[in-house]
Order: sequence, then structure tokens, then C-alpha cells
Amino acid sequence: MLVFEELYYHASSLSQQVDVLVEKSRCQKAQQKHYDALSTLQRIDKSVTNDSLKAWLYYETSLLYYLTGNFEESWNTIEQAKIYVEEPLFPSSFSILEILVAHRLLQWDQGRSLLVTYLHSNGIDTLVADTIYRALKKMKDPEKASKLSMFLPGAGQFYAGSVKNGMISTTLHGLLIWYIIGCVHNSLYITAALSGVQTLFRFYKGGIKNASFYAQKRNGVIIENVNRNILELILTTETTL
Repeated sequence: MLVFEELYYHASSLSQQVDVLVEKSRCQKAQQKHYDALSTLQRIDKSVTNDSLKAWLYYETSLLYYLTGNFEESWNTIEQAKIYVEEPLFPSSFSILEILVAHRLLQWDQGRSLLVTYLHSNGIDTLVADTIYRALKKMKDPEKASKLSMFLPGAGQFYAGSVKNGMISTTLHGLLIWYIIGCVHNSLYITAALSGVQTLFRFYKGGIKNASFYAQKRNGVIIENVNRNILELILTTETTL
């Protein structure tokens, strides 16, 4: 990448410097160095670029934010692009990115509206969206999972779809309670308090967090599947148009 910096330093005009940074960013992106590619693009002053390049810069910056997991900034960049760039200049994949980012931010109504608009503009039955978004009904509320495990250890894991971990949690809590009862029955009160109750409390707190984690994990898989189905649909559409 030092070659690009040398070219940038010796560039005879601002336009040439911009071209060098664009190419450097593309190379970094090809090497999966998304953070570096984003930093490179941020060095470009969009106000000195033409409208076509400006549209590409906004799109590419938003995409790189998405690839680095910064979905809020990806969405903010999309919103900025709509203000400073005319819509016809955006690449066709801009609307796809907008849908995917909306999903990552759990803005399902927004994502669905964008997909329906895309399908309608390409002459596709918008009922296809119903099929894709039906999977969202299987999503679980992490807070509800935690509350269930707070009420009954293991219940939150069962709710989140992690039957194995739910059984493990329920069994461990049952064994610990049985152990504590045994210690008390044999007048081993200190043992019951130190090794029994404390261990049970740690498992109890961990189980509550664990239930929320599995709910979030399940939701992440569902979101990935929804996004993948949308991408497959769009790729099929682009191929047949």
C-alpha cells in the first residue's frame, strides 16, 4: 500500500489524488481490509468530486460501514446520500444495501417497504415479500427469555429454542437444590451456604444471561436467512431482467 501513498504524494492535481485513494480503497476492500478501506475513503473530500463519483463514495462508505458491523453509521450515510446526491446516480445495489441495513437495525417495516418498492419497480409480485418476512414470526424476545429463566431456570432457553441448554440448566439447578437440601438435612449449614447456595446463585444469574444470549443468537440466524433470501431473490431478478 506504500505505492499508493507515493502516488498520492506525487499527484499533480486534487483529482489525481482522489483517483489514487479510490483505487487504494478498492484494493484494501478486495483484501478484506474493510476498516482500512473505510479510513482511506474518509480521506476524500466529497465536495470536490463530481456527482457520479460522489454517489459511488456514499454507497461504498455505507457498504464498508455495513461490512465492519457499524450499521448505525451505514444507515446515516445512506440518509446523507439521499440529501446530497440525485437518486438516478446511485448504483442498483444501493436499494439492496438499504434493505439489509434496515434489517440489521431491526427496522422491519422500513425494510419491507423498501423491498416491496423494489419488487414493484421490477414487475414482481409483491406477495413474495410475505413469504420472506414470515420467518420473522419465529424471532424471540431476549428480555422475555431472561424473565422466563428468572421465574423458572431453563424456561428461557426452551423458549429461545435451545432445548439442550434448557435441559442442562434445569437439571443443574435441580441437582444443586437437592444438594443444598441434603446438606441442611445433615446439619451441614456452612457447606450448604458456601458451596451450595453461592453456586446455585451464580448458575441462576448465568442462566438468565444465557437465555437472553440464545434468543439473540436465534434472531441473528433468522435475520441472516431473511437477508440471504432477499439477496437470492434480487440476484435472480437482475439475471432475468
